[in-house]
Amino acid sequence: MPDMDKNIERLAPQKLLERFSRGRILLCLAAAALLHVVIIGSLSTSYIYYNWINPEAGRALEEAAKKAAEGTSEEAATPASAATADTNQVAETKPRDGDSGKTQEQLLEEHKDAPVVKEITEKATPEEIPDEPDGLGISIEDTNL
Repeated sequence: MPDMDKNIERLAPQKLLERFSRGRILLCLAAAALLHVVIIGSLSTSYIYYNWINPEAGRALEEAAKKAAEGTSEEAATPASAATADTNQVAETKPRDGDSGKTQEQLLEEHKDAPVVKEITEKATPEEIPDEPDGLGISIEDTNL
């Protein structure tokens, strides 16, 4: 009988769970907390520098970013309108080596009966042009085939 008591004590729940007790769990929680602090701290270095260590540099950086944003918006508005003004006109291109000195318009006129040229240059009929979508976008009727 005494041998049976030793086996029962060895298999008791408290004895089995003893190695998973406070010491190990506290060590894992401390390691996880330290890992979180290190990761969040390393990702926040610029915030910490510009807000806590050197706030004057942070303000100067914000002002420079505002000036750059204002400058790019003004510059983008003027050249874009000038560049896109002539987009609907046929471009005059220089002839390629194998084109025997003809311009693009001359080549189109020469091959106007070709199926590819007809497909490119023909305009859509009013029935082929889809209706302009309303504020909600495309309607369910437009998706039916």
